[in-house]
Amino acid sequence: MNEIERLYLLDAMGIESFFPRALLPLMPKAMQVHLPEGALAKPQSSEAAQQSTGSGSLLEQWRQAGGSPPRESSPKLVPTQIQNRDAEANSSNREVSPPVALKFSISLWLIDNRIQVMDSRDGAEALPVETLLQNILLANHLLDLAMPKTSVLSWPPSKAKITDSGWSGARNMLRDFFAGRMLAHPIEHFILCGAEACRAMLGEDFNLDAALYSLVQVPELQRDALILPSLQFFLRNPQEKRHLWKAFQALRHAKT
Repeated sequence: MNEIERLYLLDAMGIESFFPRALLPLMPKAMQVHLPEGALAKPQSSEAAQQSTGSGSLLEQWRQAGGSPPRESSPKLVPTQIQNRDAEANSSNREVSPPVALKFSISLWLIDNRIQVMDSRDGAEALPVETLLQNILLANHLLDLAMPKTSVLSWPPSKAKITDSGWSGARNMLRDFFAGRMLAHPIEHFILCGAEACRAMLGEDFNLDAALYSLVQVPELQRDALILPSLQFFLRNPQEKRHLWKAFQALRHAKT
């Protein structure tokens, strides 16, 4: 059975396959697998190496002849060449690198058609953030239906033509996106996890540290938003989960 068939069968049985790319706290230690004898290729002998490269390296030929290897003579630089070289080095140091284009991805979950969760996404980590979110919602009695599938919103859009590629453009896009979604689903609250999700919804100058674990107003949509660190942060720092209970208590009171 190949790997693709194995993953397909596990998915059909409802078993999640997770391949960690980072070591997390409280994670069990990996098992050491001993390779069978002969699995590692034997190192190539010096005679075979010489045969593969001909009669040996030039340095080895000089040593066998009892001489010393020749030294490469470096070309002498005249003063004008030195000045030109220094001028080129100074000009390269003065070059200003172009600004880095804004690029991020956000994971979206619409919980029971009434709570919109947004999490700053780092696809390279491949951490089980969806399972963590499900456990948090169940512990706080906020998940009555099945866990929805993850949607990913990337900025900048791959096909759409945009004139503003900064944070203001991303905020306008999200405002229009959720204004249309709220026509079909009566979203009551937002849960914003991580810096990118907060800045895309509340502006580039939003002070994330001052607003952590509290409710803020999303003025364009007239909805409250609970501000949290990214879900990956809780996986790397499980002791920080103790702050979630009080934060979700405030969300439940606001909901009632």
